[in-house]
Amino acid sequence: RNLDGLTFTRLAGGAGGTSLAQASTKDLRRWLSENVTHNRDGENAFTPSPYLAMASALKATGEDDKARNILIALEKRRTRAMRYGSWRGMQKLLRILWLGPMTGYGYASGRGAFILAGMIIFFAVLGLNAELHKVSSLNSNDITWAEHWRAWLGFSFEMALPLADLDPVNDTFLEDRFTADSEYTSLPSGLRALFMTERFLGLAILATLIAGLTGWAERRGES
Repeated sequence: RNLDGLTFTRLAGGAGGTSLAQASTKDLRRWLSENVTHNRDGENAFTPSPYLAMASALKATGEDDKARNILIALEKRRTRAMRYGSWRGMQKLLRILWLGPMTGYGYASGRGAFILAGMIIFFAVLGLNAELHKVSSLNSNDITWAEHWRAWLGFSFEMALPLADLDPVNDTFLEDRFTADSEYTSLPSGLRALFMTERFLGLAILATLIAGLTGWAERRGES
């Protein structure tokens, strides 16, 4: 049951109790994983040809989503086979912790957009929560909850996307919100650093998304 070197152009047979042509993506991944040999000799211990053949056959029948998931599974398998040590170890960690979750190794760049949106909301919630702890009562202000939330969301969006300049108010947003003095002693501890972290992460995500959309992100399965 070794598929190494096997090529095929159509799907038949069994996986998950049904034909390969009708099997779910999960069953197809498991079938490949169980039948493609792998040992501890490193990255070249298995051949990607069964994965590539499977993806090609799926594309030929219009199953583009399944084909993309098979190629992602190939890159996960290739990543697991990479050895730790020197540059290869750093590359493996980068693929596991960043490229895989963020872009599906270049095959699912949309993931990064959802992560970026979630990050913007998350940091806006943190900022609003810090303000609520600083302000004794919102009822004493002439500003509504919706306006509070919208302001923080806009500020968080601009921090995550530094190229965007939505409102000049955001340039001094934290100082104005917390009536900070020139030394920023009124700012909650770490709040400015928190949003600087958001800016750094936003730039990193944008760079990764641009790399994926323009073809610079690693998509080795097609080679």
